Amino acid sequence: MVYWLTEWMPAPIIMFMARITGKTKLTAIEERVQKEFIASLHLDEGSKTSQQKIVAMVGLLSSGNSSVARALADALSAVVIEGEVIHTQLREAGGSQDRAWKIAENAALAATERGKNVVLDADFIAVEKRKSLLHMAKDVGKDVFFVRVVCHLEMIDYRLLTASYPEGSFFSGANPTCEKLKEIWDTLDGNTRGMLIKKKEMQRRLLNHYQWKGGRHGGKLFLKKMTFVDFEIDTTNEKTWPAEAKHIAKQIRLR
Repeated sequence: MVYWLTEWMPAPIIMFMARITGKTKLTAIEERVQKEFIASLHLDEGSKTSQQKIVAMVGLLSSGNSSVARALADALSAVVIEGEVIHTQLREAGGSQDRAWKIAENAALAATERGKNVVLDADFIAVEKRKSLLHMAKDVGKDVFFVRVVCHLEMIDYRLLTASYPEGSFFSGANPTCEKLKEIWDTLDGNTRGMLIKKKEMQRRLLNHYQWKGGRHGGKLFLKKMTFVDFEIDTTNEKTWPAEAKHIAKQIRLR
């Protein structure tokens, strides 16, 4: 689907296209994973709010999406819906991961119905995902805020190399597509496997967030402008961004 075309399509048309292509219909395996995931959120426990907010993250892998999501959730007393957890559960159940975003959306709806604020820890750069979420939120009268997380690309590389990838986690449990790498895959430790897979995913999604501008002496990557974003936070300086996250959460509460 062409990005610029779907960006300007009305949400009902996007939803209709998704339905006729089967993108919103869950299989039996996906339904089971969804039920188990929502149960794991313990939505009947804890505090409730009268005016529920939905926060959706936008950002490249290792830019700090999850850290910012947790900080916003703490400040908003919100439930965090982790996309990687849903993807891992689907993989372990033998299901397709194509509709992990739909399970996350349904979980967000279930949380707001129980009086919870929600932070969706997944990248909502895709037009279909954003418009589907907005369509759902409009139907139930909830506000959605898109928070973009950015970071210097060299810091992203550093985080990729130094992060921990426990056995059984989403990235360490995935498989490569390179045939030669498959031959030695089982000899690599979980951290190395996780780093390689996450780096591949980061590279695959890079041009969703950046655009390349060439020049006489090479070129440079620049962040794309995103008019749908409500707030932006730069996590390059790990000492200063938490205060900015609290400031964003305060603005979200007041809207």
